[in-house]
Amino acid sequence: MTSVETVTHNGVDITYDPNEELDFASELSTSARHTQRVDLVWKDLTLSVPVKVKRNKKSKTEGSKLPDAALPPEEEQAQRRKTILKGISGEARAGTMLAVMGSSGAGKTSLLNLLAGRVSTSKGAKASGSVFLNGEARNYNKFRKLAAYVLQDDDMFAELTVEEQLTYAALLRLPSSMPREKKLMRVQKIIQELGLGKVKDTMIGSHIVRGISGGERKRVNIGTELVTNPSLLFLDEPTTGLDSFNALNVMTALRQLALNGRTIISTIHQPRSSIFALFDQLCLLSEGRVMYFGPAKDAVTYFSALNFRSPSQFNPADFFLDLLSVDPRSAEREANTKARVEYIGDKYAAQATPIAAEAQGVPDMEAAAVEEENDSNDKVQLRETMFQTNWFNEFRVLCTRAMKLAFRERAANGARLGQVIFFSILLGLIWLNNGRKESLPERQSLAGVLFFIVINQSFGGVFAVIFGFPLERSVVTRERASNMYRTSSYFLSKTATDLPKTLFFNTLFSIIVYWMVGFKETAAAFFIFVLIIFLTSVLSESLAIAVSIMTGDAQTAAGIIPVFIILALLFGGFFIESGELDGWISWAKYLSFIFYAFNALGHNEFPGRPHGEKILQTFNNLTITENILVLFAILIIFRLIGYLFLKFLRGPKFLKLESE
Repeated sequence: MTSVETVTHNGVDITYDPNEELDFASELSTSARHTQRVDLVWKDLTLSVPVKVKRNKKSKTEGSKLPDAALPPEEEQAQRRKTILKGISGEARAGTMLAVMGSSGAGKTSLLNLLAGRVSTSKGAKASGSVFLNGEARNYNKFRKLAAYVLQDDDMFAELTVEEQLTYAALLRLPSSMPREKKLMRVQKIIQELGLGKVKDTMIGSHIVRGISGGERKRVNIGTELVTNPSLLFLDEPTTGLDSFNALNVMTALRQLALNGRTIISTIHQPRSSIFALFDQLCLLSEGRVMYFGPAKDAVTYFSALNFRSPSQFNPADFFLDLLSVDPRSAEREANTKARVEYIGDKYAAQATPIAAEAQGVPDMEAAAVEEENDSNDKVQLRETMFQTNWFNEFRVLCTRAMKLAFRERAANGARLGQVIFFSILLGLIWLNNGRKESLPERQSLAGVLFFIVINQSFGGVFAVIFGFPLERSVVTRERASNMYRTSSYFLSKTATDLPKTLFFNTLFSIIVYWMVGFKETAAAFFIFVLIIFLTSVLSESLAIAVSIMTGDAQTAAGIIPVFIILALLFGGFFIESGELDGWISWAKYLSFIFYAFNALGHNEFPGRPHGEKILQTFNNLTITENILVLFAILIIFRLIGYLFLKFLRGPKFLKLESE
């Protein structure tokens, strides 16, 4: 190999040798080898889902006497099954990296999800085959503690620093029996192992908040899953969205993890040649079948033996994808490429040797995946239960994290603060001192400002959720899939930490608008006013959260939620007085939270005021306390609906193999 001439600049050696091999041995010395070694073997994995195919009426069974119009509805659609994975077998041994490659739709992510136990359940989906860990059939209770899954999307809270993100993951995912000091030590080891020391105090960031680079963000995502020291690490296209340099850094870090004894399985799409060289094993998929499984360095030779030779100076990964992709640009190309894929798949199936399920030089399965090394050689075991820490610790940690995020959301807080100040001053100027005037028209106009206040607080609470909750929901979905915490501890912590912020903004709004308009000047009336609009705002937030969880889509929620608010507004008692709404639709007002909020404000303001008794005739007959209690009851109902939707409708549900 030709030596590279040394280049210096300002006395600094800036020589670059693209052929230089990474010195993994020196890197390995900085990290302890204390991971339980696990071999993973899978045999005959098959995954299929039902698909509905519309039939052409003219293609009904030949000889049928029925006219087209007489075809029963069930004949219009035939439910067929689409086989995504077709008898996949393979292995991933301890201390190695396996790359799962293939074109889009080849089944890469489906295979990864099936191996990781992360295939989402869908009606009619079926999975069969066997998965073995160290020669034993997979037990999900043990597997859950041994494995970690890194999603393709790096959904994390932008306002947390790198160290805080990893610390909260450790506090929630490591057992209560493990001392806090050891948990924090583990975080520092992960930071060192992934090369995040220089950015540990930097916020993760987003497209709004400036933060770390894409490669560093991906390593933080990986580190979040490493806090339990998993023996198996699954990654779904970890280089997506990264430039080639950052992609190499991420994959080099993963190679380091494999050298520490972990088993790494990763889907990857068109890696650069230096990244491809990091993998020990290669699994090539096409059309749901295995095209090649074996040492990555032998793949080019294997295909050459089949008379498919890679051009010289050509990236092997690009060659494999070109060779194994179906070209749909024309019917002829599609037929030819499908035939080639079928030929290669048949050739591999004919020569593939059965894979032994037994572990190769790996100790028997143990009940724990996490061990913390220290002078006394203590072992800290993950619990057999689904969650590693108790409910109260989850609640405490989640509250701490939520409060920190609430104070750091500068853009959202600034926007809401500006909205509160603007509308409170605007309303105050429009109805300036109206409450201090005693004529009937001015007194009646107060009902208008009270109703507008209710509307303003309702929409303010809704938009706060619409624009802020989608990202939080995606993070929570990921964390719940990893069994980081219970749904109840998260939901109650969110409720507890949202209330102070909502109370602050509503109190500020009240202080400005209440005295500018000139409402009843007593302390009791003022605090009741604050309580009512606070309940109204929290109630609208609860409605928005429930709808957002139900729809699972921010755009859909943004279209549906205002409909609920407008319906509540129409029956709120201002446009149509409660006594005038009768007949078949009279019951609708009792479902409107705006109706109770508006009436509570009216009963708080008008008694004992000039013309007050006359104006009160347009309000309902409930007392202030009764209206507030109804508001509180509706609030509880909306929160409960949101919790049930989150737990059962949007909860993580994964498909198991038929043998499991």
